[in-house]
Amino acid sequence: MYNEIYNPQNKWDKDYQYYRAFDADESFFSQTHYRDARHGRSLIANLFSKRAISELQHLIRDQVKSDRSRFVRVSVLIGSLAGSIQRRSQRAIC
Repeated sequence: MYNEIYNPQNKWDKDYQYYRAFDADESFFSQTHYRDARHGRSLIANLFSKRAISELQHLIRDQVKSDRSRFVRVSVLIGSLAGSIQRRSQRAIC
């Protein structure tokens, strides 16, 4: 079945009833007519080329670094709060 489904020679429409459940008739994902989907893919295909991804790699790395430092700050804050709560509960027991 794999060769039949992913064969570039086979061009068929998707099942409208199935994709209708997502309630997003105009999205790329829910395009049910092959002709419309092909047109949509052609509009964004160059955004996913190896060259385009390589050109954006520095932005992705910067975002990962930013998220990592944000995670560390939140972890330190949670650790401080946990320590403070523990000290208060120990004082309340004494």
